[in-house]
Amino acid sequence: MGFILPLTQFLKYIVKYGLNIRYAIELVAANYISRFLVLDLIIAAAVFLILVMVEGRRAHMKNLWIYFITTLCVGLSFSLPLFLYFREVKKENFIRG
Repeated sequence: MGFILPLTQFLKYIVKYGLNIRYAIELVAANYISRFLVLDLIIAAAVFLILVMVEGRRAHMKNLWIYFITTLCVGLSFSLPLFLYFREVKKENFIRG
């Protein structure tokens, strides 16, 4: 869901406006509420990426760069659950032995 739902909206934008980055930024900065949501998401993503570095290293997880790429290319709604899932898999494998 965290992969499909955000990308459907992005694809709708691409179909209608193409890769018009300038217009996308105008839309994002259109009002106080949209700026609030974007800034909140940027801060949450930054904190998440710090968590990936700290927790990922502590748990001896490999390929931590994947979470950076998925955060930038898809979004936090995909990369956060992905990270939490693989962190739990790593914990289960450690407990089993």
